[in-house]
Amino acid sequence: MIDFLLRQAERLGVSKELLRQLPGTFLVVALVSGLVGFLLNGRLQSEHISVLESQLTDLRQRFGIVPAENKYENFTKVELRQRATPLLRDFRSFINESRIEFGKLFNESPRGAPLLEQTPEVLEYNNKFVVLHSKYQDRYDRDFKVDLILLRNAMHKQLPKELHNTSLDQMYQRPTMNSFLLTQLADDFERLLKNLP
Repeated sequence: MIDFLLRQAERLGVSKELLRQLPGTFLVVALVSGLVGFLLNGRLQSEHISVLESQLTDLRQRFGIVPAENKYENFTKVELRQRATPLLRDFRSFINESRIEFGKLFNESPRGAPLLEQTPEVLEYNNKFVVLHSKYQDRYDRDFKVDLILLRNAMHKQLPKELHNTSLDQMYQRPTMNSFLLTQLADDFERLLKNLP
């Protein structure tokens, strides 16, 4: 194969000496190019982030948008506990109520027909499910979301990092109305609350 390539290169007027030097040279050039590209890419990304942060600050100033402060940020541990305890109790009540309501709806599900079929019974059941889900999602957003997140963030600031469960951060923002997941959120919140000295 190499002999064939050498013969073809000779026909094109490329010397054998140049071809013998080419693979080593090519390898060195490729490695150096890759390293330079890697370094430039990291630098460009950090510069891009810096530019975006600057633009965000500029837009906030232009429109008078001030990042919201956490109203619980300066609370003492006692004050956090006093505010978080009734919220947790109400949240667990909410979870239990939603579990019961979704259980009742599940018992009404059409038997024998797959829930993906477009029969009138299935469509009515699916509509009831969407309405019930929306009702509880709206109630979570209105009654619990903001205080759960802000109190959790305030407790995080007062507790060691090893107690933070960042895998649930997004779930606090928009949880599905699944009693298992909501119970995970309540358990996480309660764990933080119990660790406040």
